[in-house]
Amino acid sequence: MRALAVLPIVAFHLGFYRLSGGYVGVDIFFVISGYLIGGIVLNQIHRKSWSVVDFYVRRFRRIVPALAFALFATTAVAWFVLLPNAFADYGKSLVATTLFSSNFYFWQTSSYFASASDAKPLLHTWSLAVEEQYYIVFPLLMLAIRRFGRSAMHLTIATVALASLIASAVLIRSDPTATFYLLPTRVWELLLGVLAVETHLRALDKRRTREWVASAGLLLIAVPILLYKPDTPFPGLAAIPPCLGAAILLVAGAHGTSFVSRLLGLRPIVFFGLISYSLYLWHWPVIVLLKQGLPVTFLRLPLKIGAFVASTAVAWISWRLIERPWRNPSVRPRAILIGTFASGIVLCAVGGAIMIGQGVPARFATSTVRLASIQDDDSTNDFRTGTCFISSAYTFDDFEPSRCLRRDTGRINVALIGDSHAAHLWQGLSQRYPMLNVLQATASGCKPVIERDADAEPRCDSMMRFVFDRYLPQHPVGWVIIAGNWSANDASKVAATLEWLRAHKFRVVLAGPIVRYAAPLPQLLAIAEQRGDQELVARNREQHGLKLDAIFREIAAQHGADYFSLYGALCGSADCRVTDAQGLPIQFDYGHLTGRGSYIVAESFPISRMISGPSRR
Repeated sequence: MRALAVLPIVAFHLGFYRLSGGYVGVDIFFVISGYLIGGIVLNQIHRKSWSVVDFYVRRFRRIVPALAFALFATTAVAWFVLLPNAFADYGKSLVATTLFSSNFYFWQTSSYFASASDAKPLLHTWSLAVEEQYYIVFPLLMLAIRRFGRSAMHLTIATVALASLIASAVLIRSDPTATFYLLPTRVWELLLGVLAVETHLRALDKRRTREWVASAGLLLIAVPILLYKPDTPFPGLAAIPPCLGAAILLVAGAHGTSFVSRLLGLRPIVFFGLISYSLYLWHWPVIVLLKQGLPVTFLRLPLKIGAFVASTAVAWISWRLIERPWRNPSVRPRAILIGTFASGIVLCAVGGAIMIGQGVPARFATSTVRLASIQDDDSTNDFRTGTCFISSAYTFDDFEPSRCLRRDTGRINVALIGDSHAAHLWQGLSQRYPMLNVLQATASGCKPVIERDADAEPRCDSMMRFVFDRYLPQHPVGWVIIAGNWSANDASKVAATLEWLRAHKFRVVLAGPIVRYAAPLPQLLAIAEQRGDQELVARNREQHGLKLDAIFREIAAQHGADYFSLYGALCGSADCRVTDAQGLPIQFDYGHLTGRGSYIVAESFPISRMISGPSRR
């Protein structure tokens, strides 16, 4: 079953999106851990043979040696690969991982599914932190109530699990990042494994019943792996099928063999089950550091296969030379404890030194560091986050219409509507054209279209309903600018939105797609300079941008809208502009504009139409 958990995770992280729900493998791991550790704890408590020292020595023996080996090796490679900002962030995550608190760190710094997370080699350790925190809380809770008997312990486990599941289902909408990373909304998955230990059904003693039940359990796991997407609200109620499927397989397996158990007993699957822990530890740093070193955002098939083979090979070495020897009972508990605390102290010291050294920029030339410093620095452009730009860290309630949509009778009122690709235009337009009063209603990941998906985030749905159903019909403005992170799939929805705006007598500017890169532009520029490879940036420019620009230009023409070509603003016949007058990148990630980049792009805005037009509402 460990193979059933780890292989979908690896496939998902490699970008095999036919297994787009492979991330549920972590939840399967949680159920397995709850089953194994919960069974040990309950058995020892019932037998009154519980030993705190013995329990944690066993945990350290199982977890720490392979983890420490992976952390030391990852740090060594990261020294050569990661640019200063990314390396400084790595130092913080190294300390958090060593202290088994990385879930708190990543909760505060990044969404698991955000593109910026691809630059975090230790992101996957959040699940280890959740498990370690569970190992502290669960035994103490069971010890506290053991005097009330087995039934009270079962009732307590079931009650806490239910409360955790309810909290997960409720909070997944209002605070999805915390729900994903933190123990209180994840502990029900581990406790489901504990309940599986205590579940014995006579019906499963019958071979035929067991076959059907085990097959149902496997199906409950397979369907989410195949059908869930990164934007599926998760964990919440969506975590029930894979977790329940894992628990069913565990319960059925405890009653005897089945077709599913024989399938999971095949030698290749057993092999991946044996190395599952080391494979989980190693696959993500291999993928991230490979992407950062090339640099690319997505791996092509040969690189995916290569990364999988490399991860498997290193995982086998780790299992054979690190895991197995340290798990041998001949290694005394004292050696385990000393090794655990010694490695922890050294890793914290290394992480602290990286933090204090701000990513050790002396590893690179000054000019390289200067270019790289812009990477992922969204403070270079004023999006007005939290008030007029509602990122995923906020809700629609944080939007301030009185500030963001206040009209000015002395200027041309222009409503800028869309996602972050609209928000990054606000600063440039406002500074370049003081005669414009640029109103702003923007939210990350929220396309400015009237046809919204049924499963759209409440934040997005609320923002666009407010704009199109309430604000625009009741508050006439001179012009409307709609901008977004467009793809070809958005064409029909954009066309319908332009038609709606035209029917309501609005004059519209459609902002086209921005020039995009396969990796953050500052990173590409820094590595290009470091390696003396001046074609690196051009090779990593996404080639479909020009075609997409033509598609949206045609849509604007068909529906009576003016067109603002961001692609045309940055790219001439020979090449695309990538730096400002000071030689700094004008985009701080794969495509978002810096403040200076926003101003440069704004110079190509069709302002003459607004100034000469009859409407100044």
